[in-house]
Amino acid sequence: MTALPSSRIRRLVRITALALACLILQQSLSSCRQEKSVFPEDTEAMLRRIDSTIERRAEFERERNERITEAYYGTTAAGDDSALYDNLGKLYYAYAGYRLDSALNVAQRRLETARRTGVEQNITEATITLAQSLMSSGEYLRSIAVLDTLPVASYGPQMREKIYSTYFGACDAMAQASPIASERAEARLRAQAFRDSVIALMEPNTIGHTYLTASRMKDRGMTPQAIELLEQAHQRPDVRDNAAFQYGLGLMYLDSNRDSDAVRAIAQASILDLQDGKKEYISLIRLARVLYDKGEILRAFNYIKCAFEDASFSHTAIRTNEIMEFMPIIDGAYRAYESSERQRVQRNSAIAAAFGLLMAVAMAVLWSQLRRISKIKRLLAKSNSELSLRNKLLARADNAKVSHIEGLLELHASSIANNKNYRRELLRMMAAGQYTRVQDRLKSDNVDNTDTKLFYELFDATFLSMFPDFIGEINAYMREPFAMLHPVSLTPEQRIMALMKFGHSSTADISAMLQYSQQTVYNYRSSIRSMLACSLDDFERKIRIGTDKNV
Repeated sequence: MTALPSSRIRRLVRITALALACLILQQSLSSCRQEKSVFPEDTEAMLRRIDSTIERRAEFERERNERITEAYYGTTAAGDDSALYDNLGKLYYAYAGYRLDSALNVAQRRLETARRTGVEQNITEATITLAQSLMSSGEYLRSIAVLDTLPVASYGPQMREKIYSTYFGACDAMAQASPIASERAEARLRAQAFRDSVIALMEPNTIGHTYLTASRMKDRGMTPQAIELLEQAHQRPDVRDNAAFQYGLGLMYLDSNRDSDAVRAIAQASILDLQDGKKEYISLIRLARVLYDKGEILRAFNYIKCAFEDASFSHTAIRTNEIMEFMPIIDGAYRAYESSERQRVQRNSAIAAAFGLLMAVAMAVLWSQLRRISKIKRLLAKSNSELSLRNKLLARADNAKVSHIEGLLELHASSIANNKNYRRELLRMMAAGQYTRVQDRLKSDNVDNTDTKLFYELFDATFLSMFPDFIGEINAYMREPFAMLHPVSLTPEQRIMALMKFGHSSTADISAMLQYSQQTVYNYRSSIRSMLACSLDDFERKIRIGTDKNV
């Protein structure tokens, strides 16, 4: 194949890169249009927490079932009605918000047990629990009728607070859910009256007192002040972990058109409900409505689907009806979303196919050119590798020379300094008339030993830097190999063998260079001869520099 000019190759590469950039840009813009959140990052992070929490629903449901099982066994093991009453209370709260029909049955059984005990407080508490269970099931009138059986005026403040709170919950729910306008208006008035009674009985600064006070302020047109009151209380940990408080704060945010804040608060309430293993809740349903209004169709569909499954499981008719009213709208929007996504995928697939064809043509042209360039690169790489190796060897040799010269200079300078200090010390002793000390000092070998030690250290370090494999080399001829005890130090026998490598075989030469006596050198050579697996002459010949080892 004839090689194309380099300018044509560059032009083809530019065209291919431009096409790739256009495709990536189009896909990125399309993804942004479909996936970019309409909320700030902190709100989006909260929604992602809901997504992960929904995926863990089975784990939370398992924990709730364990609580139910433990409470149920407590009821079967109860020895009398008093113990049974206490354990039925635990079983009721294990079922509450999870299986409403089971919770209602337990509440009725608990009231029957309380009546058998004859304890007035137990009967009152069981009656309130039954009313709360009926209210959760959407039977508001029956809940109010049950509460009407209690002689409220005869109770103390704490018990009246519980009763009025239940009255308020039932009337407030009926004011929102009743299909009759007059009934809704009457229920709203009763709810406000009961709320005021509860506020008067509650301890100030509690969660309930703060929330109900804010609710009353909102009904009086003071929504900003109500939100400010709730936000101040929101700093407390017990408030942040209260799902009802978070949900109420979210509704007030919605009334003030603070959508992002509302989503965060309602999302936090939804997370708390889901983590508690609840199946009956309103927070996730309301959140789905808000997200749908903001165009978050996919999330809204997933949340309402999750809420519908949980409402069906818990037998919550009122929640199921709320969801069914809203489900067709979200489902239709979701189908439209799926259709647009399919069209987008088809369009992107066509673009990707065209781009792939363009890339195939470009690659076919470039392949032949790259083969030639690759061959040239291999040759250059080989040449550069050889040059680099030679440069490294030269640099290593230069560094070794400089290092050896510096070592010799340091040794010489140290020797001069030692001699100068030695002479000064002797002169000072003589000036002081200490001739006996001078004589003793001259007979001492300390100075010579110090210089000799410095010489050995320099010799060892220099030799091993030049021949780093020396120990391994001589071990090849030994019956028992030497161990490398120190990386830059030689034994006396190894120093003698080092001089043998340089070609010094005379005992007198070795003695003069290493400052050993000739007898000491003779003894070390005899020791070396006994360790060798060959003759000493063969050993000297084989390790000597410049000798062919194969000879």
